[in-house]
Amino acid sequence: VEDASKPKQTGTIRLMCISDTHGHHRDIPQSQIFPADFLLVAGDFSIFGNPNDVSSFKEWMLSLPCKYKIIIPGNLDLTFDTANLSNFKDKIIKNCNLNSENCTTPLEDVKKNFLSDSGKSFYYLENSKIEIGGLKILGSPYTSEFMDFAFQFQGNEGHEKYKKLIFDEKNDDIDILITHGPPKGICDKTKAGEHWGDEELKSIIEKIQSCLHIFGHIHEAHGHDYIGETLCCNVAVVNENRVVVNPPTYIDLLPK
Repeated sequence: VEDASKPKQTGTIRLMCISDTHGHHRDIPQSQIFPADFLLVAGDFSIFGNPNDVSSFKEWMLSLPCKYKIIIPGNLDLTFDTANLSNFKDKIIKNCNLNSENCTTPLEDVKKNFLSDSGKSFYYLENSKIEIGGLKILGSPYTSEFMDFAFQFQGNEGHEKYKKLIFDEKNDDIDILITHGPPKGICDKTKAGEHWGDEELKSIIEKIQSCLHIFGHIHEAHGHDYIGETLCCNVAVVNENRVVVNPPTYIDLLPK
């Protein structure tokens, strides 16, 4: 959608898509926010899972003029990877400058508090899917191993696990796929010229052929491309310096 201030056509479904706000969600100008049927968030809504970022993002997200809100976490939403939280605690406290004065929420409670009303005012996907508003949506936060962050698969074993999570016979009718990371060669080029997308994810999209794939992760690769007939959109709103430079991406789904 080139001009989201204009009403959608009758029978279409409008999506507002964002990723990688990294705690800067309130820097998105109000003039760039318009009503939509769906809000899709492709992860990294915080820096290191900072409790203050998380609570602020939730408040902001719930205020947006969208009927359905779907969100997945990303590799820097460390407090949401509860299986590995014990490994991240020191990193979170150090990088977020947390102490008893500026953070009253235990790290173990950040995700639980965020999800306290999920399924009502919004929907959270973590290697899971939902059918809502006439759409079948599948979401996964997993990305390839990079340093020591959340939701990462490692080596061939990790790729096989990822494949089983995302692609099976039950998922061949998915309308929208939301992942944090990009597929190989599709809006995945870093400022250094490297392609950080995942080859396995690309092959999965080729098999599923959903109408839309939403992701972020590589900030400077914001834009869109196609895999077959699947529209693939990197909807990161910040640049490589984590400054908000891109507006939300609005997409209208047309009737079959």
